[in-house]
Amino acid sequence: PKDYNAIPSDCWGAGIYTLLKDLPDIINGESSGESKFRFVFTMFVLILNLVLQGMLLLWIKIYVMDPSMRTAQDNYKAYHRDIFDDQGQEDLASFDQFEGKSE
Repeated sequence: PKDYNAIPSDCWGAGIYTLLKDLPDIINGESSGESKFRFVFTMFVLILNLVLQGMLLLWIKIYVMDPSMRTAQDNYKAYHRDIFDDQGQEDLASFDQFEGKSE
């Protein structure tokens, strides 16, 4: 007996199905209008899914990561400006007055 694995019931499973079943039928000219529509629609949904995931990652980078990294860089710059002297030695006495130590 053959061991079959189920295709996932999501857009990726539909994409696998249409690439393995519908695309060869379309290429060989043995497809119906339904299989052509299913192939086009499924590929559209897969591309839309990838675009939305990419945009979500981009928005997270722009609106979450970049401001957080900028704040951390500004805090580190202020720390070095206010705590270290001209010779590069750390002045622990000025750390007590450092405004950014609570951040």
